[in-house]
Amino acid sequence: MAVQNLKATVNSSSLIHPDSIERDANLKTLISKKKLHLVLDLDNTILESAILETLTKYDQDYLKRPVAVKLMEDKKLYIWDYEAEGFKDVYVTKLRPYVKTFLKEASTLFDISIFTLGNETYTRKMLELLDPERLYINSQVITREKVLLTRSWRKGHHFLKSHERVVLVVDDAKDVWEANAKNLIDIAPYGFFKDESSNKKSWTQKLADESEKYGELARVLRELKKIHKEFYNLEEGEDYESRDVRDAIEEVKRKFSLQGTKDAMSQHAKETTNEIDECFKSMDLNCRRNKLNRIQTSHEVM
Repeated sequence: MAVQNLKATVNSSSLIHPDSIERDANLKTLISKKKLHLVLDLDNTILESAILETLTKYDQDYLKRPVAVKLMEDKKLYIWDYEAEGFKDVYVTKLRPYVKTFLKEASTLFDISIFTLGNETYTRKMLELLDPERLYINSQVITREKVLLTRSWRKGHHFLKSHERVVLVVDDAKDVWEANAKNLIDIAPYGFFKDESSNKKSWTQKLADESEKYGELARVLRELKKIHKEFYNLEEGEDYESRDVRDAIEEVKRKFSLQGTKDAMSQHAKETTNEIDECFKSMDLNCRRNKLNRIQTSHEVM
């Protein structure tokens, strides 16, 4: 009986789960580099892919136009052959504007992982397009195969090697991260090609694209930088290992929310006005302020 009790004690309290050991080691490594762990989704977050034959007739014709040829020359749009598990298809992939800069700048503050419900073959191809030398995506790559082992389509922190308190997630699909919603940074989905279920004009129909400087990835990067700065902004008596990125997210929201203090509102309004002014300049608009301090513009998109 004494032996059985001893075994029970050892099994319940003396053994440390291997994941805990790995996460503790990873935490120390991240903190020593003053980094956090950033997890990125692929589809409709940092790129869009589609099977060529499923595109609308308009979009298939668009791919033959000079504007699409230029995008391919600039390595922003790709047509490629997919072959795996006995299937062959031709795919089209459009990278979200600013993604290469986003990865480069984010990698200075974060270890970057990819977490996708795409399969390994597809994901490997996307990594070749996004970061062929793996200079920036330098941590985990989690694909459909690993998720399906849990018999679920849910993503979650339990797949990751970092503590939850240092993980930030950027994914256009919120519902798959239900258990880790507080780690999620909102981003609007990216769709370059026509969505048949929507009446909204696609970027291809507009003969345009999301802004590099003022698009979603640029906005999210600014937010990530603020959260990183807040996390590593120690108060007296604190240590980094006791900090939680979810608290940093809430603090950043508090500081820059329009529902915050008068000073915060003033600062937010000032930053927003400066961004609008810079945006107008970059678009070469003719702007003037009227007596009601409203901005009037004249701009024609060809």
